[in-house]
This record gives sequence, C-alpha cells and structure tokens, in this order.
Amino acid sequence: MRETDSRSELVKLLQLAYSAEMGAALAYRGHWHSLADPVERAEVRHIEAEEWLHRREVATLLRDLAAHPRLWYEIKFFIIGTVLSWLCHLAGWFIPMYGAGRLERRNYREYVQAAAFACECGHLDYTNCLLGMAETEWDHENYFRGKVETHPWHAIVPMWEKTPPRTTIRQSYRFVTQATSPAKLKQEPTAA
Repeated sequence: MRETDSRSELVKLLQLAYSAEMGAALAYRGHWHSLADPVERAEVRHIEAEEWLHRREVATLLRDLAAHPRLWYEIKFFIIGTVLSWLCHLAGWFIPMYGAGRLERRNYREYVQAAAFACECGHLDYTNCLLGMAETEWDHENYFRGKVETHPWHAIVPMWEKTPPRTTIRQSYRFVTQATSPAKLKQEPTAA
C-alpha cells in the first residue's frame, strides 16, 4: 500500500475509533449503572473511563494528522451508545456482557490495523499508543469473556472466536519500538 493510501486509511480508522469510543463509553455508563454487584459496577465503570481516555488519545492523533472527527460518526455513535445504555437496564446481566465482549474483540483488531497503517505511512511514533489501546481493548474483551463464561447460558449461546494471547499484539511491531531510525525499520523482518 502506498504511503498516502496508508495515511488515508489511518485517518478513516481513527475517525471511526474516535466516535466509536464515545458510543462505547456511553453504553458502559448505562451498563455499570444497571449492575447490582458493586465489584462488577466498579470494573465496568473503570472500562468506561478507559474508553474516554482512548477517545482523548485518538483525538491527539487526529490533530497531529491535521484531521477532524466526522460529524456523521459522532451523531451515529452518540445515538447507538445512548440506546445501548438504556437497553442495559432492560436486557438483564448476560446480554450486555456478551455484546460488550463481541464488540471489544473487534476494537482490539482495529487498533492493531491502525498501528499497521501508522507504520506504513511513516508515523512510527503512533505505534506504542495504538498498540497500547489494542492491549486495553484485549483486556476488555478478556474481562467480558470471563464474565460470560460464568453464566449458564454460555453453554447454549455461541461464543465468539477467542483472541490470540495478549503477548502477540506487539510481536509484529517489536522492531518498531527498537528501531532508532526508519532505515533500521526497513531492515528488520516482520512476523507473518
């Protein structure tokens, strides 16, 4: 992929992530308010806070790329997050936990893809931030998977594909964080 194409794809993905983080945070706000267990409430509230942090981090990357959030995404994800927040109070315990886990799995992959686009367009300095967010999203997916697996319904509801081990997130990028120059980056092989 050409550098300009990679930059364009990175911007599109970050614009989507910026708004999706708001939607997720709003949904988690309703989710933790709907939970009876105080420990689970605190855990999901912490996940909400991490989604807001990701939104701020993505905003910084967009500014650095001289890009802006897309209004349509902002409206769309505000509505989605608000509706999901409200539905958490009606859906019981299992459905919000299950839905959150499935969504977090996708989020983890999107940040890994964003890191690849950042490398391709020469923004190696974004890699640690993006992979850090991927790791956090991986943690969220793992949390929700663990919760779902404690419920009797998990035996009858199809589970989403298990994510690879967390340590694999940075394996393909280890050379990026060790590289002292773009020239060194080009000499290092990448994992398939």
